[in-house]
Amino acid sequence: MADLIDPVIIQINETQIRLSHIVKSMRATNKDSLHDLFTQRGLVFQIAQREKIKISQNELQKGIDQWRYKNRLESVEDTENYLSQRNISFADMAREIEYQMLEERLKSQITTEQIQAHFASQKLASERREICWILVNEQDIAEEIAMQIEDGGRDFHTLARQYSLDERTRPASGYLGRRSRRDLPNDVAPLLFAAEAGEVIGPIKVETGYALYYIQRHCPAVLDEATKARCVQELYQLRLRREAKRSHISYPFLESIYT
Repeated sequence: MADLIDPVIIQINETQIRLSHIVKSMRATNKDSLHDLFTQRGLVFQIAQREKIKISQNELQKGIDQWRYKNRLESVEDTENYLSQRNISFADMAREIEYQMLEERLKSQITTEQIQAHFASQKLASERREICWILVNEQDIAEEIAMQIEDGGRDFHTLARQYSLDERTRPASGYLGRRSRRDLPNDVAPLLFAAEAGEVIGPIKVETGYALYYIQRHCPAVLDEATKARCVQELYQLRLRREAKRSHISYPFLESIYT
């Protein structure tokens, strides 16, 4: 009986996460931060109903056909087996496809002007620096390597392959890739983004030792297709968060059980 009232939702080896654990976590956390998991679908259907956005039967059928093609469900039997294995009905799947199509319809309402304005407001966050580094465990060693580069004209990449303790990047001459400000520690990012291309920064104390950074090049923010897609997704999520704040969101069944 207890398992019916408080079922196990997730089991990880011997650890069980019950429904009551999730409810208590929701109570201890700002619910807005969980709305993506629990209420996003409802918000999307709510917006669509209010704005009279509908997916026609022809559009839905095309969506279903694309879903079947994507999952290689060539026959009715294949489709029935797929649904049976997941314990869902065809109507459940059609509802999910309708939801996805409504999401795309809402995203398509985002204008070029909105994307450009959002990109401009996030431009600093979109900038990148192409960075290499050398990680060592002592400050004296880092300072000696820095002197070899600055005074001795030694090549940073060669020294990275020779001395760096970071096994992941050492074979690639210390190459960390293109990093944004948010990808870097808070005390490191301002130093690297203020540096010129070709400049070596450090030694800097980091969590795993002492680091020297080499700025290979600046990568300015560009509104390319990938960035446009990211802007659309961010604007879409902002809209859902605004919708959630205007809505009264509660969990009556769960709250009635665990009050």
